[in-house]
Amino acid sequence: MSPSLSCSNARMRFNFGFEACQVGGEKLKDVAVLKRKGDSYKEVANKQLPDAVEEKPLTLAVGRDLVLEKVLSSKKFMLLLDDIWKWLDLDKVGIPHPSSQNMSKVIFTPRFEDVCGHMTADKKIKVECLPEQEAMNLFLRNVGEEAMKSHPETPILAKSVDKECKGLPLALITIGRAMSYKKTPQEWKHAISVLSTSKPPSEISGMNDKMLLRLKYSYDNLGGDTIKSCFLEGFLDGWDDDLDTVHNKGHDIIGRLKAACLLESGSDEEREVKLHDVIRDLALWIASECGKNKKRFLVRAGVGLTHAPDVERWKEAERISLMNNGIKEVTETPQCPNLLTLMPQWNRDFGKVHTDFFQFMPLLRVLDLSGNSFLKELPVGNGNLAELRYLNLLNTKIKVLPEEMGNLVKLKHLDLELTTRLHTIPQGAISRLSELTVMNLHYSYSEWEEGSEGLNMSELEGLERLNHLNITLSNVHALERLLCSSKLRNVTRYLLLNRCEDLTISNQLSSLFTAMKSLPELTFNRCNGLVEVMISVDAKKGNDYPVSSLEWLVLWQLPHLNCIQVGRGCFRNLLTIKIFSCFKLKKIYGLLQLESIEKIEIEQANELEEVIDTAIADGTLICSGPDAEQQLLH
Repeated sequence: MSPSLSCSNARMRFNFGFEACQVGGEKLKDVAVLKRKGDSYKEVANKQLPDAVEEKPLTLAVGRDLVLEKVLSSKKFMLLLDDIWKWLDLDKVGIPHPSSQNMSKVIFTPRFEDVCGHMTADKKIKVECLPEQEAMNLFLRNVGEEAMKSHPETPILAKSVDKECKGLPLALITIGRAMSYKKTPQEWKHAISVLSTSKPPSEISGMNDKMLLRLKYSYDNLGGDTIKSCFLEGFLDGWDDDLDTVHNKGHDIIGRLKAACLLESGSDEEREVKLHDVIRDLALWIASECGKNKKRFLVRAGVGLTHAPDVERWKEAERISLMNNGIKEVTETPQCPNLLTLMPQWNRDFGKVHTDFFQFMPLLRVLDLSGNSFLKELPVGNGNLAELRYLNLLNTKIKVLPEEMGNLVKLKHLDLELTTRLHTIPQGAISRLSELTVMNLHYSYSEWEEGSEGLNMSELEGLERLNHLNITLSNVHALERLLCSSKLRNVTRYLLLNRCEDLTISNQLSSLFTAMKSLPELTFNRCNGLVEVMISVDAKKGNDYPVSSLEWLVLWQLPHLNCIQVGRGCFRNLLTIKIFSCFKLKKIYGLLQLESIEKIEIEQANELEEVIDTAIADGTLICSGPDAEQQLLH
């Protein structure tokens, strides 16, 4: 057995009693007797103490460490420590460190991953939720045979209850025991209804809040109020003006929540996170003051609603989530004096909102209407939302933003991505949003004509706090206007050149690549006049590399593009390049020599003849591999 110190951050059941190892003559005598008999340390640890022995807390007991050290130092042992909540000094309690000499192991199971780091674990094993069959077996063991045989429908219903536990052992055990005396299908169906609609588990007869109280310890030990608020509410408030700082802080908080097993990675590990259903119930339970104030949150997400809950239920709510349902309209005017967050997003048929819908929401700070693809206009009353900080209209069919938008003087984040029908933003409305930090116009408004009655770039330049801009341009004149503004060049994070018919020659691109040194993402879409994309370094400028910060480049539906050439030293940070539906593209030079490239995707380039790893230097093509095409295409 090789020496090691291991941990797994889960609640595993090893009952190893330190409480039995106390100081006293009788106890030392018991240890000596058991040692002579060759009995295991487990028997020593679990042996009952004589009444005469004085019990003391672990940290105060004089000599306890000597007892443990005496027993363990002469043995090759595997020690199992369950439920370790924080750093434990093994030396202080007399546990010899595993070494090549004693050939021993110490295995401990903390709730928090950072405990593994503090205790310098050699190996970390995260115990995931149980696979489907193992989860079912654990659930059935706790339900018992009597309940399972009580009615022919019970085994089928039991599978549905088990499925709602999502493999979490604590939920499987606790809910299984609560269902162990349910004899009728109606009782089982009620349990399924409670578990699938985010109602508190205590609504199941036989259940109390014990399970949530045990999980709450992880929340209680998160640390500051900011991370706790993010866990309960899902967003950071009180943003710093530097969005990169806030972005990094958000990633740090997500990492800490993952380490506490309160968040999991989504299907896209870098961009998505998810909550286990039971952890979601925990968050709602905590937010409702441990079930004492259930009206603070109205959460009916993904439960198949076709009508919004009665507006009477909105009165006392502070947070409302109605996302992922089939709600089509809200025709009443709710009175919501305490409402801070409203999230009715991704109700795809949702298109009609009462004119005065926002009239009585004086404290609303977060409004997410994204994904409501039938929504064509905002009620004029949105101008009453004087406290609004975040507005998301992504993927809606809104055509015109109302002038009253200018009244949202505390708005920090405005997301208009994929509002492809948006053609009018009244002049002067955006310039009044003096707190605006983030504006997302990706695949959105592109009417950037100076002197028109709509939003122009001069207004964007006047937004002092703006530090993150995603923008769509549809002609060379707008591109040149952007490149002339140092303010807009520096804050643009995503640039989409969409249907720029007059973008035809490479020197126009050279100006773009030379000027936009802080641009991470760039997309060309349906620029029908573009024949060649050529990017090279001007040797006279030494290390002045074009678009040194570019990480993502997309060439999409460029029907006349026939050649791409990338010079040596360009795009030092480029990670991904995607080339789609460029049907006349024949030659690509220099992609494989890019220093940091991780992913190259080429689709629907039927006339592609050569993909050569070359670099342009002083006007000369330098080939660096005869098999470059095979390397890329295979």
